[in-house]
Amino acid sequence: PGRPGPREDHPLRELVETSPGFHSVGSAQSLAQGVAEKLASPRDAIACLERRRSRAGEEARAGLTKRLAEVAAQPGLPAPEAIALLEQWLAEDPDNLFLAKALFEVYGRLEDPAARNRAWQELLAKEPAMPDVYRARLHLALAEAAEHDGDLPAALELLEKAARLDRSPKARALQLVVQARVLLAGGDHQAAGEKVAEAVELNPESTGALALAAELHYRAQAWDKAREGYRRLAALPDAGAAVPRATVASRRAELAEMFGDQVEAEAAY
Repeated sequence: PGRPGPREDHPLRELVETSPGFHSVGSAQSLAQGVAEKLASPRDAIACLERRRSRAGEEARAGLTKRLAEVAAQPGLPAPEAIALLEQWLAEDPDNLFLAKALFEVYGRLEDPAARNRAWQELLAKEPAMPDVYRARLHLALAEAAEHDGDLPAALELLEKAARLDRSPKARALQLVVQARVLLAGGDHQAAGEKVAEAVELNPESTGALALAAELHYRAQAWDKAREGYRRLAALPDAGAAVPRATVASRRAELAEMFGDQVEAEAAY
């Protein structure tokens, strides 16, 4: 799929087209945002924004390009279609970081991790001005790939590179979780536990950190800590991304019964 084709005029398009002062910078940005948010679909918004951008002056065009990048990166637009659009726009405006950042995020939605990593590498090579946090994300992804392949030394080296580029609490928590998994795979359970504890301290809502911490406590038969970990995990809306909800429910019920709490055991199911 490529650029959205012609569509029937939408009443909001006509309103925007005839609005006085549309091509002033402030009006362009505010009206573009209204169009993108109120039209029926991302495709409608993109078609309308592109028409506006083709008629806009240089300053207004920059604001409209930024909004186009935001709309194209929305989950409502299929990744292949969004990628085709963003790659075309970036080819036309190769130094636009709004487009490059949006393209990076959409590449992140690719189902094949290897394809995603290749796309990220190529994009970052073409866009050297991209902030270091994006390179840190690439190194983290490559570390996970090395972990999957059993290349533990390479995984640890890539994690060190990621840590040098991004030490924000959320990023470090993600890095520490992967490092803990690598250490576990190498048999160093104590060091793995320390890294997980550090990750939870940095980001108490990290599903990956909480899931691994709860699992380690469960394996170590630290039942009270495991129970608390699974309770905290169950309260997070995105916990299913780290561990199946059924597993969390089963562990919560098992541990509640162990402590004689039948009410919590039944609620867990």
